Amino acid sequence: MHEIEMALELIKAVDKAAKECQGRRVSVVKVKLGKARGVNALSLKAAFDWIKPDTVARETELQIEEIPIFVHCSLCDASFNSEDVMPTCPSCGAMGGEVLMGDEFLVMGVEIGSPSLSTRAV
Repeated sequence: MHEIEMALELIKAVDKAAKECQGRRVSVVKVKLGKARGVNALSLKAAFDWIKPDTVARETELQIEEIPIFVHCSLCDASFNSEDVMPTCPSCGAMGGEVLMGDEFLVMGVEIGSPSLSTRAV
């Protein structure tokens, strides 16, 4: 399952952040997830919550910002938003195109200690 692999990568990021902060608790990990990844944000959160109890991330909340798909059509030079991971150009009907935005899977930062403390990027 793709979500499990991604959740394991997030656990590694939390572990790295905790080590960089002398073992302090990571309360939040913030992620950008592009819709072109084809991963359901709720499924990723469920996978993270399922894995985390026996890890350094056991008390960590996962916050996901979903990024919409934005595509450039190389055939007609149009750019457009898409809800489909296999987009069709609304101008010329061509399938596919270059995904300009929406393919992200990025850890944007973590919060150390309580959520009221400052955010650190990893």
